[in-house]
Amino acid sequence: MAEHKGSMFGGSDLTKSPTQKVFESRLHAALHSCLNAPCIWTECESKSVGPSCHLNEGFWRRLRGTEGTRRIWLSASLNSRVDYILRDYADWVVCSEEKHEWVLKSLANYHSKKRLESWRGLMQRGDFAAFVAELLEHHYDPLYKKSRGPMLQHFADHGLLHRIELPTISQSYFRLEVVPRLLELSTQENQFGPTTTQNSVALFHF
Repeated sequence: MAEHKGSMFGGSDLTKSPTQKVFESRLHAALHSCLNAPCIWTECESKSVGPSCHLNEGFWRRLRGTEGTRRIWLSASLNSRVDYILRDYADWVVCSEEKHEWVLKSLANYHSKKRLESWRGLMQRGDFAAFVAELLEHHYDPLYKKSRGPMLQHFADHGLLHRIELPTISQSYFRLEVVPRLLELSTQENQFGPTTTQNSVALFHF
């Protein structure tokens, strides 16, 4: 809908982000198609999606609320996450050196020159697996822990947080192993009542 994956790596040379109005129209159409669904699963991500699109404040608060919802923490090993990211962002891996430098520039306010030089060396040698692993360990994981840690604890205190271990990250495994567990969770009751009608199950990816 936003034609962007939401991170500094999420854009594409082949597509241009739509306007906020177009994004909201697409989102409205997608949500309208789910009106009769017993449950709705959403990924818990940033309020902003790319450079020009963001979620409506009311909708965003609803996603972050506790009423009639459950939160699923999908936990995978570092190696599995690296493999998935390299597949999902394969177009970025082979993009120009100029774009690689733009990413390093975007990270300059968060990391030392020594670490940035180390990352530059990994990319120049084509060792993107090591680069992604270090980016997860030293940038994204600490960032998510700081921003989402209190929220996760809040959901856990309300009995709404459920952790699912993923031995691998693939569509087939998700469809065969994870979806049945999500369907089971979506019909169970919690202290806020049953979660069987038009509710959101937010997925946390770590």
